[in-house]
Amino acid sequence: MDNDYRENMNRLFYPRGIAVIGASDNFARGSSMFLYSLIGLKYPGGLYPVNIVADGTIMGLPAYKRVTDIAGPVDYAIIGVPAPITREVLADCIQKGVPYAHFFTAGFKELQTEEGERLERELVDMARGKIRLIGPNCMGVYCSEARVGFDANHPTEPGEVAFISQSGGHAINFIRCAAERGLTLSKAVSYGNASDLSSSDFLEYFAEDPKSAVVGIYIEGAKEGRSFFETLKKAARNKPVIIWKGGRTAAGTHAASGHTGALAGSFDIWKGMSKQTGAVLVNDSDEMIDLMLGLKYLPLPKGLNTALVCTGGGNSVVASDQCNELGLKLPPLADDIQRELLTILREAGTIRKNPVDASAHGIIPHNVVRIVEIIERAPNIDCVLFTYQLYFLVRNLKRIGISLDDALDHLIAALGNAKNNVSKPLAFALARDSDELEVEEVRLTLKERLLKVGVPAFDSVRAASLALIRMNQLREYRERNSP
Repeated sequence: MDNDYRENMNRLFYPRGIAVIGASDNFARGSSMFLYSLIGLKYPGGLYPVNIVADGTIMGLPAYKRVTDIAGPVDYAIIGVPAPITREVLADCIQKGVPYAHFFTAGFKELQTEEGERLERELVDMARGKIRLIGPNCMGVYCSEARVGFDANHPTEPGEVAFISQSGGHAINFIRCAAERGLTLSKAVSYGNASDLSSSDFLEYFAEDPKSAVVGIYIEGAKEGRSFFETLKKAARNKPVIIWKGGRTAAGTHAASGHTGALAGSFDIWKGMSKQTGAVLVNDSDEMIDLMLGLKYLPLPKGLNTALVCTGGGNSVVASDQCNELGLKLPPLADDIQRELLTILREAGTIRKNPVDASAHGIIPHNVVRIVEIIERAPNIDCVLFTYQLYFLVRNLKRIGISLDDALDHLIAALGNAKNNVSKPLAFALARDSDELEVEEVRLTLKERLLKVGVPAFDSVRAASLALIRMNQLREYRERNSP
């Protein structure tokens, strides 16, 4: 990417002024929600509501009848007007010299009608060489640092995750869900029909963006397959790229064509592309966030040999099945490691070979550190997966008169110390094992507090296992393709 391209794209994510065309005081109409969101985010640049029937103010801001009436610079136009009049609005944007226009408006190629396709072609023809288009049929851009976005509740704390989404709804939900789990974003874009700017354009930009350490993509179909492949291959050399592919099945492919007009393509092609480029495929947003958390807080595993620590015999059996079925290996722990574990775990009611069934002893916080540190020294172990039965902890501590708050404080400190004292990845699975509100509140609070000491807590053994496996996949690709 040349410097001119990067600087031009920076104007999209860090605009000096934004025109919101089609806004009114009615939140539910046109582009009004974008204006409301930018006000709520405290966007510091020039903010200009535009409506041909405007008279006075819109949402307390001076209103303009046309974008050409605005005196200040406008780098980004958000357009939410009926499809038949979009050409007229675009002509004004070109006359004003706006470099980027985002069409929230739907009713184009995604309708799969001659009229919709014609309208979209006309916009592209008008724009060529004069202005770049995002969309139509999308939510546009989000930049936490610049306070630009499409939801007033977007986090404004800058993060290191960039997200590219063909779906507006997925863009909104991913930003929210990632923040709920402790991940904030640098930037995101919802690009819809990709009439002009596509996934390849944004991926090229994010691949060299110094404020984005990892890139996630939700995509239904690539506009230009070869271009996307080459861009993806180059991007994945710079930083992890994670792809959530929509339209993996015949039903999904059919739905994608009616959603964004995308040609989803065979999923086998996407799997082949993943192997050749080093990008990682996931099945949903939860798996993407799990992997991003693992990459942020844990070292890459040097293999798939895993020590599984559980609290309970039945849990040990089921968790072992899940790990093995997904691809993790559970090699036996050496005799000397087992003997050390015996100093913590009693002979009766425990298993020390692998999985390690720590029984009730594994719930005691100071034992957690000792167990992990002993296992971490095993030369045939690449990573440690620790599972926890929270319901048992919450209910039984009360019965024996131990303060739950004190126990959780000790557990968090213990896991934080364990994570800091080991060189191998420590994944902590904190499954939802009760529908009781009190237990679930404790679980969510514990997840949040653990993250503050650098320990990501996954919602299941399966989730933790997949994160470790995909982290290992990234390591293997890098080692195979290092100079």
